[in-house]
Amino acid sequence: MSLSLTAEQKNLSEIFDTKQQYIIPSYQRPYSWEYDECYQLYSDLIEAFKTKQDYFIGNLVIAKSNENKAKLEVIDGQQRLTTFIIFMKVLLDLMLKNNSTKVSERTRRIYIKDGDVYKLKLSNEDSSFLHQYIFEDNFAESINITTPSQRLLIEAKEFFFESL
Repeated sequence: MSLSLTAEQKNLSEIFDTKQQYIIPSYQRPYSWEYDECYQLYSDLIEAFKTKQDYFIGNLVIAKSNENKAKLEVIDGQQRLTTFIIFMKVLLDLMLKNNSTKVSERTRRIYIKDGDVYKLKLSNEDSSFLHQYIFEDNFAESINITTPSQRLLIEAKEFFFESL
């Protein structure tokens, strides 16, 4: 069996503006970014925006799924990718709330959910939590947080909401 490895430099819209879904394989660790990592990503994004410079989000190692070509497995960079998508969710929500003309439903399809397919799927019990509470804002009276990573996903969303 021979493996082919190629490296490409892409901007974020090229990474996301695809029909493919990013899957975090079950062997990857659960979401673990805390305040410091979220703050660093946020600070870097804001600084790049203010100075109108390109921002290097870091390496993403992606493998095409053998079973389904519409799915891409995230081998490395899953924490950054997950956090960036949470950031985009909050940013898009706030822009829409403020009637921004710079965001459209197409933008949401690119970064969050295209039709009935979420752009990101975790391969553990956190996936439905991510979709229901982070992407869809389906908050009941109380959220049933069952893992430390679910608490961190909520905290990341709250951090970006408060910061933006």
